[in-house]
Amino acid sequence: MSFTQITETLETTFEHFDVKYREATIQYLFDRKAALKEFMVSDEAKQMRAEERYETMVNIAGGKGTFQIIQPGYYNDAGITEQGAKKADRVIKSRNASIANKLTKAQITEVMEGEVIHSADGFNGYFKVKTEKGNKTVTVDTILAGGYNIQCLHYRTLINVKG
Repeated sequence: MSFTQITETLETTFEHFDVKYREATIQYLFDRKAALKEFMVSDEAKQMRAEERYETMVNIAGGKGTFQIIQPGYYNDAGITEQGAKKADRVIKSRNASIANKLTKAQITEVMEGEVIHSADGFNGYFKVKTEKGNKTVTVDTILAGGYNIQCLHYRTLINVKG
């Protein structure tokens, strides 16, 4: 199978999960925006020096990239939604490329059977494949990682090719 074929298969296989990831990424931005608004009107924020307040706001946002999207007066809600979807799509594309590269290196010629199981926080895939060096099994374990004010929501994906 070519890199393109593998990528197209991944897009179809993970479509349901990717919709959830896109929604979760957008919700994360709105949650960070609400926390940022709450901080900005607090007595604590009013008592801070400008530099210290900015650093705290970036931390509340979850980083400079997220802060640029949710900072007051920059994007309206539709813009935040659009930027969140774009951000999620970049992560999805990167994840698919990473998996496709690993599978291409394994010289997969055919996927004989496979199953993807969705869970509340990710998905697991199990595939039997033919390669130029014989039959192998591929496992893909993916979870959503990240959390409130720690780091941005992201994929954690592990791929194993055994045979």
